[in-house]
Amino acid sequence: MDFIIKHVTTEKELDVVLAFEKGMFDNSQHINTGEYSREKWVERMKDYSDLLLYAEANEEVSAMVFGRIETNGSVTVEPVASAINV
Repeated sequence: MDFIIKHVTTEKELDVVLAFEKGMFDNSQHINTGEYSREKWVERMKDYSDLLLYAEANEEVSAMVFGRIETNGSVTVEPVASAINV
């Protein structure tokens, strides 16, 4: 299986990857809230889309890893998810 690694650069891509994340962590309390809200990811995407990565296989999201830069300059890498069949 061939994988293509991509940066999230559009809101459409972001929505697809966030839907994948929700499918992986449906019971998680942080999905789409606070620092993990869609609005925050849209803001970060403007300057740091290189930290919002996902993998596609057969034109479907198969994995994702998002990072964000904190106010103190450190980087937090979360969420990270991979489909079971990968």
